[in-house]
Amino acid sequence: MTGSKICPDCARDLPRTEFGTRVAASGNTVSKPYCRQCERVRARKSYDSAAARALYLQRRAEDPERFQRYARDSRERLRGSVARAERARRWRESNAERVKEYRRTYATENRAIRAAWERGRTAKKKQLTVVPFTKAQLAERWSMFTGCWMCGGPKETADHVKPLSAGGAHMLANLRPACLSCNSRKRCRWPFSVEMLNGTPSNH
Repeated sequence: MTGSKICPDCARDLPRTEFGTRVAASGNTVSKPYCRQCERVRARKSYDSAAARALYLQRRAEDPERFQRYARDSRERLRGSVARAERARRWRESNAERVKEYRRTYATENRAIRAAWERGRTAKKKQLTVVPFTKAQLAERWSMFTGCWMCGGPKETADHVKPLSAGGAHMLANLRPACLSCNSRKRCRWPFSVEMLNGTPSNH
């Protein structure tokens, strides 16, 4: 699904990947009318805890065996997850050097992706516009670039094409990999064109 779409709630023009999907009456898969972020807000507003509690008590009274079975299954799943977590902890302790080496390698090979993820945490703390995305989606976007989007150099950090300080959003469409040199020289300039790094006047 390609292209963009305007969410009627927040009025943002977003990539269609930021919208959920549904199956229409025709059988085709179409995007939902509201973006994922607005969908979550609308769901929270429409949730009635008192009605949900009353419905739960009614169903439990109608079929107590079903709920007892569910409780037993939940305890079993919890015991299983605790056991898996304990096995994982013991494995990490017995393979400490291997774990450290993996973390060092991951940090080196995914420096720009880690940087973008950290910038997202900063944006949330400052209550800036954030359109959620997963690490897998970020990695897929990074794979679209062979190197720094400004000079083609190494993908060392993450750059907000429209800086957060200029009203840019922390979202996939506004993020591109960059080398440290270009990112430092670009700073928070907006409007911006790559020619500005070489002293050529911008077309903006």
